[in-house]
Amino acid sequence: MLIPTFAQAESPRVLRLASWGPPKHYLSQSRNAWIEAVNERAAGRIQIIEYPGGQLYGPKDMHAANAYAGESLAIIQQAMQEKNLQLVYPAFSGGVQVFSAQGSIDGIADIKNLRVLATSPMVTDLLHKLEAAPDTSIPQSEQYMALKRGVADAMLNAIVTGYFQRNHEVAPFVTVTDMSFPTVLMTVNLDVWNSLPEDIQQIMLEEGEKQKAYSLGASAAMEAHFKKVISENGGKVSALPAGTRSLIQQASQQVWQEWAQRNGPQAQRLLELNLPQPATSQE
Repeated sequence: MLIPTFAQAESPRVLRLASWGPPKHYLSQSRNAWIEAVNERAAGRIQIIEYPGGQLYGPKDMHAANAYAGESLAIIQQAMQEKNLQLVYPAFSGGVQVFSAQGSIDGIADIKNLRVLATSPMVTDLLHKLEAAPDTSIPQSEQYMALKRGVADAMLNAIVTGYFQRNHEVAPFVTVTDMSFPTVLMTVNLDVWNSLPEDIQQIMLEEGEKQKAYSLGASAAMEAHFKKVISENGGKVSALPAGTRSLIQQASQQVWQEWAQRNGPQAQRLLELNLPQPATSQE
């Protein structure tokens, strides 16, 4: 998220960018490319300075692709503006998988009572419905040691991030579940955004579109690469069986419907636009 700071007269306007995530992650590198391109094209009128690693905010403070187009995008933009934020571009990560110290996930029975470290409220609700034992008290930065000490059985993470955070060292059984698809949103304080010249806004949006497209391609390629690397380093990467996936999807539908009911008509419409529709029989 971008927030303003003050500079002396005739100096470029400085915007501080709070970010988090491993610096070698492709999304971090993509974000750096966006910063460099915007700063260069702005020609000294603004200067974006990044504060990585949660120096300004942590992940909880910084509040696939089809959800960010058309009517879905309009709903998301309106919701963000109500929170005084302007969406510049989304960047897409790989799916969230299960890193376990206990074994691969083959059936629902393997999830029951599993002590899973989680940070997402939605996924936590889903784990409760699957009769797991989710723990939201431990931040991601401390989850490696929690698994190493046996405080937990498993954690949730994307393949690429999980590799850079060395999750496979303490939870070598990686089950590809794609329980969710995290999206990193580049946002600007709405008051700051409205104060920027239109051509600067356009530069930010144009460069953002480039990084959005890059992240879509990079996420699949990097996930495939690091699955192989984790396997070569002693991990066991396996796919969730189709029957188990179907049962989890059924539970997920209930979680999302409850979310929509809590958040009103716009949330319900967003869900209708993005959830797969059941097939209809043809007579």
